[in-house]
Amino acid sequence: MPKLQVISPFEYNPTQDPANVTFLQGIKGGDQRDTYLLTGSINATGPGSVGLVYEGPLDSVQRDGVSGSGTWYTINVPETGAFTNVNGTSVYGPDNLGAGLVDLVGAYTRNVSGGSASGAGPPESPSSLPLAPLPRPGLLAGPAPQQCPRPLLPLLISTPMPT
Repeated sequence: MPKLQVISPFEYNPTQDPANVTFLQGIKGGDQRDTYLLTGSINATGPGSVGLVYEGPLDSVQRDGVSGSGTWYTINVPETGAFTNVNGTSVYGPDNLGAGLVDLVGAYTRNVSGGSASGAGPPESPSSLPLAPLPRPGLLAGPAPQQCPRPLLPLLISTPMPT
């Protein structure tokens, strides 16, 4: 059995703010050998979370609060049409379609009262968010209100060490 190298934390925190936490929730194989798609969110400064997608190898590269030698993308539900008062996005399911396309599944929260998302008041309304195939990087599109997503949990990533 090969030895494992634990890579922890594996995070996206370019501001290096100790209050920010990266929550990784989904993983699939990438287009190239030994590359992966990771999805999740960060509780960045502001009223709500920001969705994340990482594409690349699971390696121990760390630079300025950002892990991995691959590419991180931030994903937000755009405030257009039916999408109003959106204040948080989380991506929890990648599906690699190949050829630079990816399906993402996630959730968004919105303030149903239209008031301040960070202030006291009525609870936010979570919705499931199925997404159309997207070129990388892309924008989320087309939520269909469904059920509340599962809780966010940190993910410990292990990868085989080179021999």
